[in-house]
Amino acid sequence: GYNQSFDLLSSLAVYRALLAEGVAKEEAAAQTLDLMDFRKTGKAMFPIKAMFVFAQPIVTGGANLIGQLNTRVGRQRFLAYTMLSYGLYSLLKMLDEDNDDEGGSRIDQLGAWTTERSIPIPINESTIFKIPIGFGLPQLAWGTAVHLTRLMSGESTPVEASAELLKTMGKTISPLQPSEISVAEYPVVYAVQT
Repeated sequence: GYNQSFDLLSSLAVYRALLAEGVAKEEAAAQTLDLMDFRKTGKAMFPIKAMFVFAQPIVTGGANLIGQLNTRVGRQRFLAYTMLSYGLYSLLKMLDEDNDDEGGSRIDQLGAWTTERSIPIPINESTIFKIPIGFGLPQLAWGTAVHLTRLMSGESTPVEASAELLKTMGKTISPLQPSEISVAEYPVVYAVQT
């Protein structure tokens, strides 16, 4: 009915874009169906979808991400995205004024939610422009680069960076979003708020 038309609009747009790029009809149809088929659910997904509105897209996206990372090309893309993101994040941190009185760069003060999901660009002393990052591989690579940059610059310990990296991976593939509290500093509070 009416609601299904909204589910199908994005698939139609992807299908048409693939055809416009010269992809064969059969391949375009297969790629479109593989992208986000919300009808593919397991028995355990129905009660989860009732409690978490976006559970199905997150789980489907997570399954697609895992499938992508299980290919050689997917791993190469992840590595390339991570290295590019590492360089960009390092550059943005250098461009941002570091004020020790305020606890470091303004970019790092934005918090994990913002820095892992957007590219923060310092415009002037009071403005930071944020460009959203797409879900899946780009967001995982950017989040990995953020935590690697903080580790390499001495702003976090290996334990903190590892914990934050695991949280980043969890946010990418699971409908249960981990708490923004540091798991390394407050493990019990983190577990309760997740």
